[in-house]
Amino acid sequence: YNPLDMSHLRTEIQYIFQDSLSALNPRMTAGQILNEILLIHHSNENVDSILEQVELQGEVAGKYPYELSGGQRQRVNIARALAVNPQVLICDEVVSALDVSIQAKILNLITRLVRERNLAILFITHDLNVVRAFVESIIVLSKGEIVEKGDALKIMDSPEHFYTKTLIAAMDF
Repeated sequence: YNPLDMSHLRTEIQYIFQDSLSALNPRMTAGQILNEILLIHHSNENVDSILEQVELQGEVAGKYPYELSGGQRQRVNIARALAVNPQVLICDEVVSALDVSIQAKILNLITRLVRERNLAILFITHDLNVVRAFVESIIVLSKGEIVEKGDALKIMDSPEHFYTKTLIAAMDF
């Protein structure tokens, strides 16, 4: 093992960005974006199969990112991450730019995919409503330090650290 060689992590860990539009190449269709990943990683999957897994129809493959809705773009980003069969997904504010109904659909999709594929997920969010509805355990950070960690509902209902209490009090529960 060479600690400087991180290439093995490129397939084991995948990152899904907050800004779904800038994360996609504007000069490529959704299908081309996914096909490129499949070819690079010598996957047996095909574009239609990957799109189906994220609940998108085949016609999305022929569209450019600007022609897709925010929810569709985020699904393409999820599909791209899943195309290499990762063990870990890092989701960075993946629903923050979406309206509430689309947020719920994307969160349900991620939940299903995590269970079906037995994935670990690092879900980064500032939205405590999303935390309450979606997350099993949490780590609360303040100035880069862990101030509280444990069962999400327990921490949400009975926070111990002052920062966590302040954060939760700032939300309108």
